[in-house]
Amino acid sequence: MKLAEAQKWLGLYFLMTTGITGAVILLFGGGTIVPMEEKDVSNSFQIIIPVLLGQLTVIFQWLARQEAVASNDAECPVPAWAIRTPPVLGATIMCAAVVLLFVSNRPGMTWIRFGPNRFQTTLTFVTGLLNASTILLVTRLFPSTAAAHAQGENASPLEPEVENPPKEKAA
Repeated sequence: MKLAEAQKWLGLYFLMTTGITGAVILLFGGGTIVPMEEKDVSNSFQIIIPVLLGQLTVIFQWLARQEAVASNDAECPVPAWAIRTPPVLGATIMCAAVVLLFVSNRPGMTWIRFGPNRFQTTLTFVTGLLNASTILLVTRLFPSTAAAHAQGENASPLEPEVENPPKEKAA
């Protein structure tokens, strides 16, 4: 896997995950599909969305200046399974949680117990899983702004270079 491919895959993943997760919680939370109380919907949203938005922001900020990076064709320093498995696992767990929440809250359902508290716990677990893996991935796949400045590159095409102001002569 090439470095640029890994970066784009993660950017697309976090964009889709953030959008779909936010939409499911906001549009279907409190209804039949995601039967949670309004307070639980709000709590779940507040747990996961800020984390996903933070990760998405870091990745998109880096992708915005990607054309200035000379190493787009470099081999990825992280194995493909380490990039793809945590997000896919997190998405699978969340899909299963939504299905279980829907099924377990149907009238007469007694063999599955999966309520709003367990759904929130699942959200917290998936958030922790994504955070742990993202820390490694972001540091290895998206060079820091400090490293970019040390190489003489701007952190962002919109960020002007700061020149040292002329010193005034002491009187």
